[in-house]
Amino acid sequence: MKLSTRLLRGFALSLVAAGVAVSVAGAQEVRMIEAGGLSGDSIQAGYLDPFMEKTGIKVIRENPSGLGKLRAMVEAGNITAVLLELGSPELEQAKALDLVEPLDWDLIDPLPIFDEARDDYGFGYQYYSTIIAWRSDAKPLTGLADLWNVDEFPGKRALPDYPAFLLPLALVADGVAPDDLYPLDLDRAFA
Repeated sequence: MKLSTRLLRGFALSLVAAGVAVSVAGAQEVRMIEAGGLSGDSIQAGYLDPFMEKTGIKVIRENPSGLGKLRAMVEAGNITAVLLELGSPELEQAKALDLVEPLDWDLIDPLPIFDEARDDYGFGYQYYSTIIAWRSDAKPLTGLADLWNVDEFPGKRALPDYPAFLLPLALVADGVAPDDLYPLDLDRAFA
């Protein structure tokens, strides 16, 4: 049993499709596993509250989310949630492990959505940007390569501890064109 059913598809459609009320296979309540914290609170306010008001279906949030939780549910044959929040790298792992099934985009179609946010097995709903910032009294950086140049730009760095964000930055700094980043060349990123 994989995490994806008519219930999941109906829930995803109801959750994100503006102005369309869709029943979730007669369910009175569904579970969503998400990251929690402020992210979970924003999901509650932006998606879940409007969904519950529109459909009358109660959504119970559970956290934290993660690939391990998804894998345990699938391998035990005990799927307890219809929607699971995963980052892009975890979604790729879930696909490789055959833990998820393709979505029916003809049914879901959550417009507006960036083309890059569509995946056969999930969709993006949070977007972010990465910037380089430095003290105003320091020599200005001109690009990502300067971030790693500790000789010309000495001092402390604050970097994310999430490889999915950091490794592409290292590759761009090393001259990889953004369109050529994926799949990531890990040997080059760590060189």
